[in-house]
Amino acid sequence: MDAKCLSCNNKANYDIEIDKIICKKCKTEIDYDKYIETMKDRALTLADDFQNNCDRPGY
Repeated sequence: MDAKCLSCNNKANYDIEIDKIICKKCKTEIDYDKYIETMKDRALTLADDFQNNCDRPGY
C-alpha cells in the first residue's frame, strides 16, 4: 500500500510485515500507528485553518 512521506511528501510504502511506513527516497521510517496519528493531526489542522478563514469577514 502507498502512503505519503511525512518528511519529503513523496510516495512511501507501507510494509505490513514490520508495520512501518518507509520512504525509499529520504529513508524515513515511521511506525504505522504514529503515521496515522500524525496524518489525523494534519487533517484536523487543515480543517481548523479552513474554518478560521471562512469565519473572517469578506470571505
